[in-house]
Amino acid sequence: MRARLRKILKPLVLRWRRVRLRRRLPDFVTFGEGCTIDRTVVFKPHDGAKIVLGDLVRIRRHSELCGPITIGYRSRMNRNAYIRPNVRIGDWVTLGAFVRVVTDHHEIGTVRSRRSSSVTYPEIIIENGVWIGTGATILGGRNGRRIGRGAVIGAGSVVVNDVPPDTVWAGNPARQLRQLEPLLDEPPSIGTPPARRRVPER
Repeated sequence: MRARLRKILKPLVLRWRRVRLRRRLPDFVTFGEGCTIDRTVVFKPHDGAKIVLGDLVRIRRHSELCGPITIGYRSRMNRNAYIRPNVRIGDWVTLGAFVRVVTDHHEIGTVRSRRSSSVTYPEIIIENGVWIGTGATILGGRNGRRIGRGAVIGAGSVVVNDVPPDTVWAGNPARQLRQLEPLLDEPPSIGTPPARRRVPER
């Protein structure tokens, strides 16, 4: 009897949660099923750009995201994450507390100040299954940055180079410490349909 009641109530509860979340989030944020977004999370549109969250995304308190950003299936951010415009995050990505993903790039100025007034946002791509430790910083630089599938970034690291798949990087500046076995294509305990595991398209 209880199992039957839970089966009936579960879709109603999920629908109610989705309605509440839609009322709370700004219109430029779209999200999939089962997302958990803390009330203190700040979303900002950059030139009207959208922020797209896949199914079962979780974002903890006091994080700030500035679109355009896409975040894939079951990716999670711990508290105080700071994500700048033009970032694409894949499926099953984990960001520790106080992680910063910074795409902003200024040229060096020649008049009055060394900081040029023009700013660009080269894309940073964080591929599926990446784990970024507490307090790490990913810098995009002039040409953007790619963190390869299944890579691990150590806590407090500053990443200024592309990171190959299935490697461990740490330090300031971060350097490769070891090679890992390739990730399985799909976690054995969770049968997620492939269509729901894609990185959302902008």
